[in-house]
Amino acid sequence: MLLVAWCVSTRSLAEGLFAGSVLSKDTASAFVALGAFMLLILVLLRRTRTGSAPPEPRRRPKTLREKREEKERESPKQPLRGEAEKLLVELEEFGREIEGRLETRIRYLSRLLTEADRAIERLNAALEAASQRASGEAAEAPRDSGAGGVRERILSLSTEGRDPEEIAKELGVPKGEVELVLGLAGKAAERPKSG
Repeated sequence: MLLVAWCVSTRSLAEGLFAGSVLSKDTASAFVALGAFMLLILVLLRRTRTGSAPPEPRRRPKTLREKREEKERESPKQPLRGEAEKLLVELEEFGREIEGRLETRIRYLSRLLTEADRAIERLNAALEAASQRASGEAAEAPRDSGAGGVRERILSLSTEGRDPEEIAKELGVPKGEVELVLGLAGKAAERPKSG
């Protein structure tokens, strides 16, 4: 509506301007119509332009990093993907190899632990047996009461009429020791008689 009013006022203005000129009223009307048509197109273009996305703001210049990233996005990724897949496969193989080595060492250590446990059991048994022997010998020792007790027993068995071999076997001492004790006892017995 506003446009129509403008066109009418423009036509009357044009008629006033071109009244003394060579142009006729029809030509002036054609110019006015052409101007109105161009104005209409401008208005419509502005409306469609404002309805669409706003004009892009001025961009700052790209940094080297942004340019490099843009190039990387544009460059083909296939060679890099293949390299990455190869590295992943190698990494998985290496992981399996390490896992196998660890399992082998774990089995070896388990075997060593089992052998160590058996050795500990054998040593404990030997220690117990040794302590029992030591306690058995300790029980016999007070009965013999050292070298004097053995000497007395050798002499008492000799007076019973046993020979040195039997006495050595019974007391668990060497035959030479029995003979030595008997010999010393005989010399000692001879001294008081002579003296």
